[in-house]
This record gives sequence, C-alpha cells and structure tokens, in this order.
Amino acid sequence: DFHNDVLTEAEDSETILKTYIKNKVHPVLAVFRNRLSKEQILNLISSHKDKFGNAFSIALEDCGYLTESDDDLLDFIKPLYCTLTWNGENELGYGSDCDRGLKENGKKFITMLNHKKISVDTAHSNCKSFCDIISMSDIVINSHACVRNLCDNPRNLYDWQLKLLIERNALIGICAVGRFLREEKFYCAKDYAGCNSFGDDKAALSKKADCDDLIKHIDYIVQKYGCDNVCIGTDFYGTEDLPEDFRNYENALNLVEKMKKLGYNDRVVKAIMRDNLKNFIHRSKDTDGHFDLQ
Repeated sequence: DFHNDVLTEAEDSETILKTYIKNKVHPVLAVFRNRLSKEQILNLISSHKDKFGNAFSIALEDCGYLTESDDDLLDFIKPLYCTLTWNGENELGYGSDCDRGLKENGKKFITMLNHKKISVDTAHSNCKSFCDIISMSDIVINSHACVRNLCDNPRNLYDWQLKLLIERNALIGICAVGRFLREEKFYCAKDYAGCNSFGDDKAALSKKADCDDLIKHIDYIVQKYGCDNVCIGTDFYGTEDLPEDFRNYENALNLVEKMKKLGYNDRVVKAIMRDNLKNFIHRSKDTDGHFDLQ
C-alpha cells in the first residue's frame, strides 16, 4: 500500500501496526500534517522509530512546515516520498482545490529533495502545481489518486498527467476513496476532517463504490501503459469513504479475485498488489535487512 494514514489518524496506531507486522503487511505510513506542529510530528516519528525501527517506510504529507534549514530532519526521517501540499494552500504552494502552482519555498524544497534523492509526490496537486513538480523533480510519483477520465474529481489524474508520469517511470497508487472512484457517489458526513457539509442520507450511502470501480481505474492504466507503474494507494484511515468490499487489507482478496476474473495472470496481479511497490522501495533506499515484504 503506497499510502496509509494510520500513524496520524488512528486512535490506536501501535496495536494496528503490530497486527500489520504479524500479518506481514507493510504499507507506506503517511505522516499527515493536519493540525500537528513540526515538533509534534518529529516526536511522533521518533516514537514510531523507537518502537518499530525500519519495519515501515515513512512518507510526509502536507510538508509546509519544512524549510531549507530542515536538512538534518529529513536525514533523520528518511521519507520515501514527500507530498508538498494537501488540498488547499500551504507554505510551499497550492493544492488540488486551488488554481496556482508552487511558491518559491516549494521550488527550493524540491531542490533539496532532489539532492537527497527523495521522491516528490504529485498527489493533492492541481494542474499548475503538478506541472511545476514534473518540471523540477528528479523522481516523481503519485501515491494515491484515480483516473479523471473515469471520475471527474480534482484529486484525480487527467490522461495527459498519466502520460507524463509514465514517461518519467513514476509509480501511481490507485486510491480506494469512493468519491475518486465513482462520480455519482454521495459523500459521508464525517469525511474531510470533520466537515459536515456532505449528505449522510442512508439511501445515498447505498451507492458506495466497490471493488469493481477500483478495478476500472486500475485497468484503465494497465490497458494504456501496462502494469509496471501501477500499485494500490488505499488512503486507509485517511477517509471513511471506502468501497463496501475493500475496507481493510483482509478484503484485498476481493480485489485479487476480480483481477483474475478480468484475465490478469499471476504476474500482473502480484505486480500491482505487491511487486511494483516493493521494487520501488528497494530502488529508493538501502533495504538490506530492512523489510520483510511478502
């Protein structure tokens, strides 16, 4: 899993992570800024490293609290990737709900990431900030999004964006958020950090997305570009708006079964569900004795 928010968004993340280790599940843990200070984030990551060592890769999401002077901090965290913004504006630039690109601080931050060979995540970017990231970054990815041609949501990727990412050999995590998968989906009231502006009508909630929708987005990319640049970026714990039949890792078999019914062979299924992300992690850092990815 290319993007899991359990570390910052779950009440009992330690117990959940122990279960992951027991079941040999190793998602990338995204440290989402939300309302946390830089000191709180550092303390959280330090505590996690003390308890779990290098059992999980760490990513940083909404990095506006970081500056050029945080060189040593990045060396300590060793993030697999950095997502510069969330949906709105921060100190580095503008996210998917905006129509402006990166700020000077954002461009300087990318220069530092390039020097450290850290991947820059295009998730949560808008078209202008996406183009800034693509033009400036040595290594680009998209950790959790879907296909805009199938679902017109500003968090999703247009075909021209998919093409640019594939040309850069970027890894793309297909996201399990219902409103990114299916346009007619009605939103759950508890989504988006406590915002209660969405309807919670029970009849509307019956239209929740499912694994069939997730497969459509995966297959869209596979049919155009092959399977080697696709993985899953669930956004587990970052949303309650999940497919009815894919709400945890135990449900992953539902996705595997549907891939096989679609005609995907074992190599393709393993590539999407495990090997593409595993290989990306191994390329990104020294993993000698680092992970038990199975």
